[in-house]
Amino acid sequence: MVEFAMAILPVLAVVFGMIQWSINAYLHLIVKHAAFGIVRCEAVAHPGMPDSGSEDVDCLATDPGGPSVIGKLFTHVSGVQAGDFAVTTTLASPHDQTLDSVTVTLTYKCTVPLGNQLACTGGKQVLAATARFPNQGSSYQPIWGY
Repeated sequence: MVEFAMAILPVLAVVFGMIQWSINAYLHLIVKHAAFGIVRCEAVAHPGMPDSGSEDVDCLATDPGGPSVIGKLFTHVSGVQAGDFAVTTTLASPHDQTLDSVTVTLTYKCTVPLGNQLACTGGKQVLAATARFPNQGSSYQPIWGY
């Protein structure tokens, strides 16, 4: 009994730490995918391009559960809200042939008991990812006369 009592706390700490670390790794993959999805959306549906299509596209909306890139990715993750995100963009002008860049930062409150102390600093984890995508400006299409 004494050996069990001495061993159970470190074993539980390692198990719960691994669970929290796995959740953090999963969320980091989603953040990376959100950054790529947003930068691709911004490059393809740039609002200043004459061939950008619908002007109702809001690539930067950060409402979980909503119609945006982030909203669709985080619908099944509990505890993630719109205020947990920061999206920073560096977009080329509509006719530049350069790279658009988007950085998505998620501040996630770690929720696994005991694991949040081992896998997260101060009970929170800041996950960030940057993605770049070539601007699909209209200067690629000579029919617009630019």
